[in-house]
Amino acid sequence: MLNQVRFLRKSGSVSVQVTILTPSVGSKGYEEPFEKGMVIDEAHGHKVEDHHYDGNHCIATEDPNPWRKQLNMYLAYAAFYNPLNLVRAIVKWKDPLWSYRVLYQAYGMIGVVRSIAQRLELVHEPDAWPIRKKAGGPAAGPGNDQPPGHSVDNRWSSPPSCDRNMFSRERDLLGAERGAAKRPG
Repeated sequence: MLNQVRFLRKSGSVSVQVTILTPSVGSKGYEEPFEKGMVIDEAHGHKVEDHHYDGNHCIATEDPNPWRKQLNMYLAYAAFYNPLNLVRAIVKWKDPLWSYRVLYQAYGMIGVVRSIAQRLELVHEPDAWPIRKKAGGPAAGPGNDQPPGHSVDNRWSSPPSCDRNMFSRERDLLGAERGAAKRPG
């Protein structure tokens, strides 16, 4: 991952986003991590909540030490957003993207520091993390379009019907406007 981040920096990227593969509702690979027992239910005494399914948290892995993946993500961010790269950006003041590079470096460094500060337990005795995985797959049945632990209201399990005539009316109106614009008046 660090090689990819270095490549992006050397290629001139202004910003970078690093995420961890997460079971996403509606994706082909949604059920598999649950069925394989990879999805973490609780880590270090903290329950995995719905908002953790965002690609920024390691919530599904076969690795017995998920903190390593989380730490690698932070290291990748730190490899891109750091004081050395900020100085590199400041020195190249003739770059047309200079202000963006400097601002993204500054905000990125603040974000890295905040993220690591919020997860200091990763550094303090990471191998002592008690990890509890979810048992079985996600809930089956109609309306299963929400992350685990999210209540499902089956009244809205199917998409609302679409008025196909609405699209043809819009197309006709657009065509009439374009035709009126082409005619000499």
